[in-house]
Amino acid sequence: MKPTKASEKKTPKTVIVPKTEGHFQAVHTINASAFKREAEAKLVASLRSCPETISLVAKTENTVTGHILFSPMTREGGDATGLMSLSTLAVAPHLQRQGIGSLLVRAGLTACLEAGYQGLVVIGHPTYYPRFGFRPAAAWDIRTQFEVPEDVFMALALKNDGLAPYTGATLAYHPAFAGM
Repeated sequence: MKPTKASEKKTPKTVIVPKTEGHFQAVHTINASAFKREAEAKLVASLRSCPETISLVAKTENTVTGHILFSPMTREGGDATGLMSLSTLAVAPHLQRQGIGSLLVRAGLTACLEAGYQGLVVIGHPTYYPRFGFRPAAAWDIRTQFEVPEDVFMALALKNDGLAPYTGATLAYHPAFAGM
């Protein structure tokens, strides 16, 4: 048996599955504890009624340990787009930094691509999301209705030239984000 180095992390056996009604309470708890406030948990609950959302959970040893939610974006003014927002990513605090978030992001990117979306945006940590291919949305002259630093509003094309139709656009989040 090969010895384990102290720097090696053991990622727990985790599977990613679509969120169901049976996951609602666990997802609420994970979002509230990961963000250390109720706002994101309430946002997830508000977006539950939006049929276009893509919502996945991580299950580790049959327990929900993480959640990711993608919601549709519109152009400012309400016109639909082929873009989704990575709206929330949360992992139970005691299991963070063990690869569960990365599993959720990768599974979510695949789910959005399979659903036919052209690209994604995220308001997120500028050193975390680039590992999945996200770059500042300013590279495509894409903006959001929120005032955020340029390096935290990022985009990712899921299809070749998937972001080109949105050059110069201001994108709007679902109305549930207004209370954030």
